[in-house]
Amino acid sequence: MDETTKHKALLEEVLQPRNDYLGIEAIKPLLVQTIEHLASIGDDAWDLSALSALATAINKNTLNLTSQTGSDEKGIHSTNPIHGALFKLASSKVATEKLGERLTLLAHIINVAFKWRLDMRAAQNNPAFTEEDEKRLTPTTYRQNLESACKVVRRIEADGINLLTPLDRPTKCLI
Repeated sequence: MDETTKHKALLEEVLQPRNDYLGIEAIKPLLVQTIEHLASIGDDAWDLSALSALATAINKNTLNLTSQTGSDEKGIHSTNPIHGALFKLASSKVATEKLGERLTLLAHIINVAFKWRLDMRAAQNNPAFTEEDEKRLTPTTYRQNLESACKVVRRIEADGINLLTPLDRPTKCLI
């Protein structure tokens, strides 16, 4: 697998973008920062050097990311909430307060969402999981919770961010 293919696969895991990459050019700077935060707070679930390489490739434009035109797809916040959160933050007319903290919070959400998807994949291969696991590990439950978490990133007030535990710690320390 060549570097571009590896980067695109990792980007799919991180961003879970719309198929048309809506507004990707506008969100690149925020995406790079979010991936850098993810690399600093991530754990053994991720290849941290691959995350850093992805951030570098996006930042230096060696990974070709362009919006596709003519898509009839509607919405972004519920179907692709991570992409939607970055799109909203990047397209905000007013300077978003606590932008760095919002991106770090989003990185934590990406980290937890990735682990959740790993659990969902493992559950498919394990018929012995509990009824509680079965409820938690459904795609519908995953999507609803991911959408809610990303909505917090977009809408939380600066004072609310100040109340959060220092966000630069590993995700497992925050839970």
